[in-house]
Amino acid sequence: MNKEEEFLKLMLGLLDELKASQKDLMKSSEIIQSLNYLNKAYISYLSRPLDKIK
Repeated sequence: MNKEEEFLKLMLGLLDELKASQKDLMKSSEIIQSLNYLNKAYISYLSRPLDKIK
């Protein structure tokens, strides 16, 4: 599995958790925060310098 697939799998898992925890605002907030961090990590991964890619 490549990095893009790993990120997407993590995001989809968190979205499933978010859907399941709609009644629990604290848990939903934590999941949204995790999605935000994961999204930032993915953007950072995509914008890495091409000369660093092996």
